[in-house]
Amino acid sequence: MGLVGFVIAASVHYFMDSPTLYWITSFAGVVIFTGLVVIDSKKLKEINKIGNEGSDEDEKEAIMGAVCLYIVF
Repeated sequence: MGLVGFVIAASVHYFMDSPTLYWITSFAGVVIFTGLVVIDSKKLKEINKIGNEGSDEDEKEAIMGAVCLYIVF
């Protein structure tokens, strides 16, 4: 929800070119994406607790976790 609001506010900023809106969207973007990184990191820690070290499933989880964090960054 916050990400959708951020995209809408950034679009409005593109047409209005307001310095105040620029700072608001910049701050909101940092907060939103920091939250997404925290959520994804927590999800990766929970997935890793399963205990399937060294298996093919473990390698797939590591790759998918890296892709999820890459998308957020």
